[in-house]
Amino acid sequence: MVSSYFYRAVALMLTVGALSKLQKVERREQARSEKFAKLLEYEDKKEKATTQHVVCYYKIEKNDTRRLQPEDIDPTLCTHLIVGYAEVRHDFMLPRTIHDLDRFNRTMALKKKNAKMKVLLSIGEKSNGGFSHMVATNYGRERFIFSLLHFLDKYKFDGVDFDWEFPSWNGANPLERFYFILLLKVSVAEAARLETHGVLTNHCVAVVKLASVLVRNRLEQKRGQELRFVIEQSKRHFLISCAVAAHVAIIDTSYDIPEMAKAVDFVNLMSYDFQMYSPSYPFTAHHSPLFSRNSDNRMIYYLNGAWAAAFWEARGMPRKKIMLGIPTHAHSYHLHSPQLHSIDAPALGPGIGKGKLTYPQVCRFLKAGATQIFDVSTKVPFAYFGHNWVAYDNEHSVSFKSQWVKDEGYGGIMIFNLNNDDWNATCDNSTKFPLTRAVTRMITLK
Repeated sequence: MVSSYFYRAVALMLTVGALSKLQKVERREQARSEKFAKLLEYEDKKEKATTQHVVCYYKIEKNDTRRLQPEDIDPTLCTHLIVGYAEVRHDFMLPRTIHDLDRFNRTMALKKKNAKMKVLLSIGEKSNGGFSHMVATNYGRERFIFSLLHFLDKYKFDGVDFDWEFPSWNGANPLERFYFILLLKVSVAEAARLETHGVLTNHCVAVVKLASVLVRNRLEQKRGQELRFVIEQSKRHFLISCAVAAHVAIIDTSYDIPEMAKAVDFVNLMSYDFQMYSPSYPFTAHHSPLFSRNSDNRMIYYLNGAWAAAFWEARGMPRKKIMLGIPTHAHSYHLHSPQLHSIDAPALGPGIGKGKLTYPQVCRFLKAGATQIFDVSTKVPFAYFGHNWVAYDNEHSVSFKSQWVKDEGYGGIMIFNLNNDDWNATCDNSTKFPLTRAVTRMITLK
């Protein structure tokens, strides 16, 4: 017969083990909180933005009444409108189709209704795409920069947005993060040298001549003058922005932030798509939380907008140049069981809309009888109905994020994108662009 002392000893060991584990969890949570608090501790001398921008992305679409056309956009909603996308081919900046040129002109016509709005052209490329080939050589960077300046000047754009996802990422050349900086600091003198020796083609020569006066004045200067200098000395002041990652691993791999900060006017933080359905993590989660939840484990604790914005500043980007990204799209999950419908509920795969919904589609889902929950920890809502679970942003959550940006002194809000907002007022039959309008209302509120 086993002695009672044995059972007492086992119970004591289990109790001590449980207490030890609990203490470890508490220490880990305390260390995590202290680390986050330290990251958010900013000295008074750090410059905060006194006014905020509303930066809106617009993806040009085919001429179809079911798709958002330039004429449908309310130009009073955005301080900056970023139109996409152009691409890089053979080291030149080119439109994706010839029909895009007409759409660019129609978009620029919006400035007749709001002359203060800045319109930028976005150049979008994935890893190992046209950017990767172009930035790797001086010749490629120079051809690209001067073709870009020619295009911006011809179509009267106010600047350029680089949407490279992502330098040095996913098996790409580790040197691309440095090439990206060189792209922003391309040598004007080198381009003139190539023109003088007849290396450039006739088309390249024509493009280079846009800056020929500047080149001749700078031939005796050192190489490596910043693109920012070229732009400031040109007839027009072009803005430079970059769409940048919000995942910590990508940030540290892809960007030399202190050098980038010297060249760009602002960065558009893609603080969304943090999580979506994955077989490796088959649980529901919100893709655009502002804050983390207390129960988040170490793997996902940093996947939120506040952390990402603070991390970018800690790495060297001025707070006033950081635009917090807000999505107008949603992500859906197919629940394992309708009875398990909270955050971190088991999921079998993507839900309705093949895992991604526009805001009008979210409205239809809600009108069908879905239950709506606003998570007070992350400051974003989710909804469920049957086997479908949807993480989205609504007017309340985007207003809260906008107020937080104002309170913290960040540069503003980036909306991605106008196309997925309810631009046709299908949600309530009266309000167009409800999410963007809520952001603008909060940002401009005194």
